[in-house]
Amino acid sequence: MDLKKLKLFVLLVSFVGLFGFSHRAEASLLNLPVNTISGSVYQDLNENGVMELKNLEVAVSGQQVILYESLTDAVNNQNAVQSTTTGTLGTFAFTKLKRNTYYVRYNFDSNYRAIAFDRNAVSETGEQLNGIVQIEANDRSTLLYSANLPLKRVTSLDILPFEDTNWNGLMDADESILNNKTMIIINLRRLVQVLDSDELSNLDITSLLLNSLSGNIDIADAIYLRTTKDGKIINLPDVSSDLYIILRSPFDLTLSGLAENTSKIAAILEIIQGGDLASILNNPDLIATGDIDTNSDNTYIKLLASIFPKLADEIDKINYAEIIGEDNSTTITKTTTQLRSLGSLIDNVPAMRFAKVDTFGNSYDLTGLKIRKTNQFFFGIQQYASITGSVFNDTNLNGRKDTLESLRAVDLTAYDEAGNVLGSVRTPSLVGDYELSKLPYGQKIYLGIATDSPVSQELIEGKPAALADKKIIGTYFFEQVSGITTINQNIGIASINNVGFRVKSTSPTTNSAVVTFVNTNTVAMPVYYTLNGEQSDSFTIPARGLLARESVKDVSLTNLQSNGENIITVHWANEFYSGEKTDHQF
Repeated sequence: MDLKKLKLFVLLVSFVGLFGFSHRAEASLLNLPVNTISGSVYQDLNENGVMELKNLEVAVSGQQVILYESLTDAVNNQNAVQSTTTGTLGTFAFTKLKRNTYYVRYNFDSNYRAIAFDRNAVSETGEQLNGIVQIEANDRSTLLYSANLPLKRVTSLDILPFEDTNWNGLMDADESILNNKTMIIINLRRLVQVLDSDELSNLDITSLLLNSLSGNIDIADAIYLRTTKDGKIINLPDVSSDLYIILRSPFDLTLSGLAENTSKIAAILEIIQGGDLASILNNPDLIATGDIDTNSDNTYIKLLASIFPKLADEIDKINYAEIIGEDNSTTITKTTTQLRSLGSLIDNVPAMRFAKVDTFGNSYDLTGLKIRKTNQFFFGIQQYASITGSVFNDTNLNGRKDTLESLRAVDLTAYDEAGNVLGSVRTPSLVGDYELSKLPYGQKIYLGIATDSPVSQELIEGKPAALADKKIIGTYFFEQVSGITTINQNIGIASINNVGFRVKSTSPTTNSAVVTFVNTNTVAMPVYYTLNGEQSDSFTIPARGLLARESVKDVSLTNLQSNGENIITVHWANEFYSGEKTDHQF
């Protein structure tokens, strides 16, 4: 072979070798760990799956992101290929990856939820798997793959109706959530929408009430009623960016609460369905909760309540009939009446908090014209004081209710020292016992009874001047921090005939007489008498016999005045009762 041919052969072999090496290099390059998957985890404020910096949708730091090679591993969080956490700029990267199909999972933070978008992995049943993204890293011409992963911050409102035993307005370590307390949460924006659309007019009241015993009701995604159970707080999860009002419900969604508050429920449902405020304006008690709020910051609402009646008073000073005519002045008179009613209504509004959730998922308490970042809304609650018991016919005068002694129908009234009525009730109730509820703490309470019969124990001395003409049977004082909210007071009424009196004989020569005291009752009667304002004595007349009409006691009286000029004052009394004093002239 000549030199020229040799050179050509060497060149050809070299070319073939290089060509073969090139193909071998490309083949090996398919499996080299040189690929990267990177991106950002960001807060998707409008939940459209697109990262938009113009909308202030920024990346989120501290989010765990994990890479898997199969969907099963991603779903079950097993056999991770790589794991990382987003840095200060909210970015992540997985490097040194071979070409493959990968699954990126990022929904590990309970404070956020993954947003559905078009790159979500899909299960075998066609279900979109939020928080898992499938990435095909198989393109020979691509070494870098990117994905922006959308999250939305989860904002929950925690509502804590607690028993404020020390009345300080704060939930202390030894204070707990009260059970069976219903709270109302209103989404104001959504409520305006449903009111404008008349959506609530078709509300299925029957279905609503049937479902209410669960303690929870949702009305048109605008009004939520939630009831405490098992000492747990009320949690409204994943709320949208809106303004909310949280307030104590005027009734509790319990069997007894519904039974006792039918008028309240009917009035409120009527308003929800588009009715006017007339029923509540005329009776603000319809929105009263029946307990005391200990940490209300709504002083400006109370101020508003005081302003409305003052405005009405100023309007009333003008003679509108002369200025605009009788017909038009009637309209203004009606308006002033409504202003006064509205003032009374606002003054009775239950405890409430104003909550604002912003676009970024932050929640604020705006109550009391203050701004405080929090998602916890406390409602300190104390029960009103109450007096309970039975009113009964005390036939044996022993001061306690025995088995065969029947109940008695009377009117009971609680007064303050100035004579103002704090509450009243007619006995007996359907269950026999009476209850005077919603009584205040920190002041004397006087219990009055409407009967002419002797009662136990009647207060004779020490009555306030404003109650001089009332029959008062007890005084009470509830200390705020004593823990005592209920006093049981049984009231006996003596169904007893007064002691009779007659003159048996007189002796003018000795200025003496024998008189007879008569007992027609089946119990012995302790008798007290005073003769002519000076001589006094006491004795006991035995009970009349079973078949007898009466039992008598003869008493000799001396130092009498002339016939017809003597006065004896008689009454009966024991340790529980005191009969009416009667005068007899002889």
